[in-house]
Amino acid sequence: MSTCLVEAAGQPVTLPGRGSKPLGEAQTTVLAAARELARQTPTDPDGWVTLARMDVAKLAKERGVKKSSTHSTWQSLQSRGYLRLVEPGSVRLRLTQ
Repeated sequence: MSTCLVEAAGQPVTLPGRGSKPLGEAQTTVLAAARELARQTPTDPDGWVTLARMDVAKLAKERGVKKSSTHSTWQSLQSRGYLRLVEPGSVRLRLTQ
């Protein structure tokens, strides 16, 4: 189910989240780069990996994503639950097997 519907006050409403609209090309590329780097990095006991945003941005740039597009992608990926922004310049992802 790509969208969650809730009955409220007699009218259906759509909740925001992953199903609201698909990821854009830059978002998909940045997320793929982050996941690739995360697979090469040891996880903590809870399955989280912390990466430098600079490293992810560098790999995304090699794949054709502009620096400004990468910068504007972080907040939307966090709000959709794909990653967490931590510390200045870091990002955390949870790896699932």
